[in-house]
Amino acid sequence: MSFNRKKVVIFISLLLVSLLTLSGCGSSNDDSVLDTERKTTATSTVNNFLSAILEGNVDKIETYMSNYSFIYVSETGEEINADQFLDNLDQGFSAGAIYYAIGIDNINSELITSSEVKVTGLLKTYGKYPDGRDFSDTNAVEFRVKNIRGAWLITKMKESS
Repeated sequence: MSFNRKKVVIFISLLLVSLLTLSGCGSSNDDSVLDTERKTTATSTVNNFLSAILEGNVDKIETYMSNYSFIYVSETGEEINADQFLDNLDQGFSAGAIYYAIGIDNINSELITSSEVKVTGLLKTYGKYPDGRDFSDTNAVEFRVKNIRGAWLITKMKESS
């Protein structure tokens, strides 16, 4: 039984292509799984950040923020850094402000780069001001979450009406 060298090469090539296709190599499945994992991790970071605000735990809030690059942008366009943001929360909590509920409706995540995710939705907050008056607020919100040295941290929180 004699095999033609050309037929053997073609057979092996087809076999390798088939195996690679069946194993998922050369497809975008691996990228898609990684992208989903990145978006899920970023969304989880945002939810943990909001839970820490609900608890009134400034130290825990800080663990989800990039202290070096965090910027908060209010609905009026005012920008403050991480220290100012945490100081404002700490002063409010110390004076008696309380959040009853905080969360995001219509949450969506979009991969910007392999190390940055944009998380958007409607931020709903309910609570009590230090003077005892209740408040409720709903604003569009955008978070930027980046992988910085292996940790997913919030670098930007922007609210708009």
